[in-house]
Amino acid sequence: MKSGHKPLRILHAVGPGDAVDSFRHWRLGASYESETSIPYSAQYFSFCREHGVETHVVSSHPRVEAVRDGGFVVENKPKRGGASARGAWFHLREVVYGLSIVFLGVRYRADIALIDSGTSYWFVFGLFRLFGIQPIDNFHNAFWPAGFPPRKRSTRFIHRLDGMYLRWFGRVQIGVSPECQRQAEQLAGKRLKFIQYNAIYLVAAFE
Repeated sequence: MKSGHKPLRILHAVGPGDAVDSFRHWRLGASYESETSIPYSAQYFSFCREHGVETHVVSSHPRVEAVRDGGFVVENKPKRGGASARGAWFHLREVVYGLSIVFLGVRYRADIALIDSGTSYWFVFGLFRLFGIQPIDNFHNAFWPAGFPPRKRSTRFIHRLDGMYLRWFGRVQIGVSPECQRQAEQLAGKRLKFIQYNAIYLVAAFE
């Protein structure tokens, strides 16, 4: 993955899921009975192990916990205020949490920051470029429900900032659907280097 003896380091911010629990399931070779597809997290952990990638995975799950295992560091780092945050406090919380992810990536000396939608506002992660860290944007969700763009002034302002980030700082985007790509390109005002990927479904779940 990377020349020389220094392994590639990826900071991966995965949004609100329970990253620690997912890691434990993957490490034990267990599966989620409720899943209809191979979990994205399991595929990511397997990729890192197979290619000798060191990774620090962080989620905003409300249960604070962290585990270390060889080249893996996995932690749940909740956002302040939980689901009760509203108005200006909500926006401030999102920005502060995003800044904490940037600081974590710098402290970890990451080469790449793989950021999932829902982690924070995208424009915050333009700061990674100041520290020589390459951000990669991972869209598990679109910006708005298809056909219903936001009307709220504050949301449209944030999307304008996110569009500037996608246009000038986001070099690579990956995502789960054509709609994610369409909306990202609409905000950026240009075609992006966008790679779509799909779930790998488990046949047994549909028998």
